[in-house]
This record gives sequence, C-alpha cells and structure tokens, in this order.
Amino acid sequence: MRFDEPVTGWSSTGERVTVRTAAGTYEAGAMIVSAGAWLPRILTGLGFGLAVERQTVYWFQPARPADFAPARFSVFIWEKADGHFYGIPATDGRGLKVAGHHGGIPADPDEQTSDPGPHEAWLRACLASDLPGAAGSLEASQNCLYAKTTDNHFVLDRHPAFPNVIVASPCSGHGFKFASVFGRILADLATEAATSLPIGLLSLDRFRTGAAEPAAKRYHF
Repeated sequence: MRFDEPVTGWSSTGERVTVRTAAGTYEAGAMIVSAGAWLPRILTGLGFGLAVERQTVYWFQPARPADFAPARFSVFIWEKADGHFYGIPATDGRGLKVAGHHGGIPADPDEQTSDPGPHEAWLRACLASDLPGAAGSLEASQNCLYAKTTDNHFVLDRHPAFPNVIVASPCSGHGFKFASVFGRILADLATEAATSLPIGLLSLDRFRTGAAEPAAKRYHF
C-alpha cells in the first residue's frame, strides 16, 4: 500500500507493466487502473468519455430527529421530474444526509473546493415538498466527485492494446454497492485474464461501436 504518489506514467510490454510515480518505479505482471476521476489522465485514447462532476452532500438537522433515525427511516432515492435526490437516515448526531444524483458541476479533480455549490436550495425544496420537517438547519456539507460514462454504466474490461492492463470505472455515482462483485471480476481479469461472470455489457466495445445508450433505455443493475 502506497499513498500520496501521483502516477506520472506507465508502459506495458504485454507481459509486464511498469508504473512510474512521483516516488519511484514499480513493475508487475498486470495492472488494474481504477483511478476514478483521474482515469482519463492515466489512460488515453480508449474511445469512451468520462465526465467528472462535483456533487455536494448535505446534512440537515430535522425538526424531529427521531423521525429520521435508522429505526424509523430508510435509505431512499427519489426520482423527480427535475432530477433525482437521495438520503440516508440521521446517524451520529449529524442529521439527515441528502444529495442530488447526477446533474453536478463539471469539475477538475485536481482543483477541488470546499464551496458547497448551488444545490442546497433545490434540496430544501425537495424535502419541503416530499419529506416535511426534514430540512432544518444545515449541519455540514462535503464535496465528492462523480466520474460518469456517457450511458451512466460501468466499464470493466481489458485494455484493447495491452491485455494485462485492466480498465475499471465502476463509478457513475452508483458503483459502491457493487464493490464485492467488482473485486472478484478484477481479480479474475488480473490473475486469469478472464472471468466467468457476464461482463460483456460493461465492455469498452460498446463505446467504440456506438452501441452505448442512455441508462434508462438499457438496463439497471
């Protein structure tokens, strides 16, 4: 495990991979690139776009905190005509956690800011309409990054030119809940060069052939 080592470059012979960082050079038989918002800077020319946007998560203190505690309130995502928002029950005294899903501000991952962005008013209006009493005082806010493909689905595939380089973009704002199966797939691809799980729908080919469509027209996991 190495931290605070920005990748400055890499190369592959097809048999071995060399990774160069600000602190040194490393070599291995295979490489998994799962760099999130930084993936486009590490891997270029793959033929698929990855837009990076900033999303802000807000914690509101409800008028009646007990009504929004885990014992009485659940995780939710609400699909509205003007956007989706989601929430997580109030825990640890931080209030109800809510945020928009997609529709964030275009962002540079190397120029992050603490500015909470413009969505507080919209979220307050959503809560006032759909969950009265939820949006009290703002307790805290935190920015995060979405790295989105054009169809809002994942990419799990081998590099078309270097089969020992695996491309992993399980992002688009909804990748965390699939982490366990993604780990198995990536381990298979790195160690066995194949996986028994059906990942064809997550391949890079869908972008090169123009087959990628908006998520709502294709499928949901």
